[in-house]
Amino acid sequence: MGACSDIDCPVTNGVWANYVVQGDTLRDTLTISAIRENKTDTVLLNKQVNTTKFSLPMSYNGDSDKLRFVFTK
Repeated sequence: MGACSDIDCPVTNGVWANYVVQGDTLRDTLTISAIRENKTDTVLLNKQVNTTKFSLPMSYNGDSDKLRFVFTK
């Protein structure tokens, strides 16, 4: 995870979670959506193929993030 301290945190600075695929390269197609309460879901990663790592933005307002991982062949 990346972040900033109180003194160097511009409004446009985001926090990202970094993920690494365990084992071999992910061969299936991966789509990840954020599940948001009382709002439509937001696609964060769309149809990623042959990946070993990826980063996703974290929410500003929520205490936690709910993610839906969809694997297709």
